[in-house]
Amino acid sequence: MAKSKVINGISYEFDSLGKIIGIFDHSDPNNPTVINPKSNRFKSLAISDDAVSAFNFNRYGGNKDSYENTTEIPSQEELDKFYDKEVKDNKERLKEQNDAGLSNSSLAPGPASAYASYKRKKTGNTDLFTYPLDIDPKQDHLKISKYEYARNNPDTDPGAQGSQPINVKEVTTRVNLGEQLYNVFRKEEDRVKPVELQRIEEGGSMLGNQLKGSVLLPMPKVVDTNGCEWGESELNVFGLTAVQAADQGMNFLGNQLGGRLTGNKRIDKVQGLDIEQEDKRAIEAITSRAQRGGNLAKRFGNMASALSQAVVAENAARITGQTVSQDQFLARTSGRVLNPNAELLFQGPVLRDFNFDFLLIARSEKEGKEIRKIIRWFKSGMAPKFNSATFLQTPDVFTLEYKNGTRPGDVLKTVNRFSPGGLALRTIAVDYAPSGYWSAYQDSQPVAIKMSLNFAELRPIYAQDQNQDGTIDTVGY
Repeated sequence: MAKSKVINGISYEFDSLGKIIGIFDHSDPNNPTVINPKSNRFKSLAISDDAVSAFNFNRYGGNKDSYENTTEIPSQEELDKFYDKEVKDNKERLKEQNDAGLSNSSLAPGPASAYASYKRKKTGNTDLFTYPLDIDPKQDHLKISKYEYARNNPDTDPGAQGSQPINVKEVTTRVNLGEQLYNVFRKEEDRVKPVELQRIEEGGSMLGNQLKGSVLLPMPKVVDTNGCEWGESELNVFGLTAVQAADQGMNFLGNQLGGRLTGNKRIDKVQGLDIEQEDKRAIEAITSRAQRGGNLAKRFGNMASALSQAVVAENAARITGQTVSQDQFLARTSGRVLNPNAELLFQGPVLRDFNFDFLLIARSEKEGKEIRKIIRWFKSGMAPKFNSATFLQTPDVFTLEYKNGTRPGDVLKTVNRFSPGGLALRTIAVDYAPSGYWSAYQDSQPVAIKMSLNFAELRPIYAQDQNQDGTIDTVGY
């Protein structure tokens, strides 16, 4: 007997004649399971490209000139005999493992028992789905939770402004009485340091108060990309002058009319002054100041004259059907162009998105049902809700956490975190034949399903979010 290496989660075993006598599923690396030779899955895997590659390598080694395009399998009787023996051996092996676990209480519980314990703790009508069924929540995994979209959450009350950063409202320190007594008799370097207590506001959030279920999935490929929008801006001397004039005018206007506007409501009379008349006087003063401003006048200088000539030349050229820009005229007449004063200016944040791919292989009928429930759970959450012929209700929103454990604080610090304000599920793509051909069990459950999810955060990540952890050892959001 000879075994192939694991190829796409599958290994092949060959008899003494080099024929494929057994196929093993390695979804659980610790306990590979033999596939029933009477199943459609076995038949499809036996003629797959991976099987052909494994078959040729086992029979011919590196002699690729002898490679064949098909595989060989023994009789059905031989296949069944090998399968029955592997099933029996596997049962005995599992019994030995269970007996060892029962006889030694110090051994950690296996994935199945850890999951069962976690699932029993869930109460109420909240759904909890997992893949695989025996996932261990005390190992690294991705937890996705679903909530109703709430525009006016009474806890956060975003209202019309839901783009708020996390805010540390207060920071206090605490040293209990015992620690205080301990510090009295110790050197400075040995004393107990005060513990900082923070009260954190989660910032803008669209999460409703009611949890609508969670899904635990294996740890995916982790990538996060943070970015901001920056754009080129150009402003020549005349634009700069206009900006400065406007800035000075606004400052002067503010000084003239300071305190005379309350909200959006005009006050007709303040301290015996007529507001409209005061406005006119302020505007006249601004205009006069701009006209007299020495610095502004210097900015124009001879360039103003040159520009006026350029404008005249531009209009004259247009009459003759030609196009001559101001910079072209200035370049040809004076060898100069207006300095664009180019800068790169901040234009706004970029909302992050995340893509995940999961290969879901059903190892049992029960696990196949769980996979179908997970797919429908995501589809129903991302779909809009019909309200009336006039309105549609916003779909549900999600939270994502990379975790290791079942407690709220068991979030991984070695990878990125997600916005606590929630994420939208933009797309879900399900490939029911990721191998390129249809392969299913007797109940038509696909052997493997590829599920691709695209999430986008509902609000930007701000510096306050990245820094709210303080000295905590994390990579941030």
